[in-house]
Amino acid sequence: MKTKQIGIGFCVIGVALCVVPWIVHNVQTPAEYYGASSGEDTGLHASISIDCSRVYGAWDQLDPALQAGGYFPENGQILPEEQVSFSDGDTVFDVLQQVTRHHQIQMEYQSTGASDVYVQGISYLYEFSCGAQSGWIYLVNGKAADRGCGAYVLSDGDVIEWRYIVSEAQWQEAGI
Repeated sequence: MKTKQIGIGFCVIGVALCVVPWIVHNVQTPAEYYGASSGEDTGLHASISIDCSRVYGAWDQLDPALQAGGYFPENGQILPEEQVSFSDGDTVFDVLQQVTRHHQIQMEYQSTGASDVYVQGISYLYEFSCGAQSGWIYLVNGKAADRGCGAYVLSDGDVIEWRYIVSEAQWQEAGI
């Protein structure tokens, strides 16, 4: 009986010695996680900006908790236009994740598959945070996209704009 218990103990130790290094080898410090970017210049570049300036025109509709929180810059530019390098096959969502992580901008999304991604909130600003018609949209090269951000594969030179929209007129202005 003791031999069987010792054998089981050695099996548990053996498994732990194999599994723990595999788990631990990918652990990052907060600085490594938030500093993460594509790192190398791939030769493919896009620009991206994140704007919530339209909130100030509908401040009375904004969730009171957000009004007092100081979540948005005075000029509405959560992320001023910035050039980024990306890899072949990267999507609008891949670049959004890259810049929000790098700049420590809160971003929440829901995904039901690799290309089916819905951005719920950026910088604590969510759909309906500023009224029934409010939410995030993205444009590429000045045009509203015809697919989700996880399915929109980027081309070199693309210009990505994330905008927080607060009214039906703004949705129509964006081409949606």
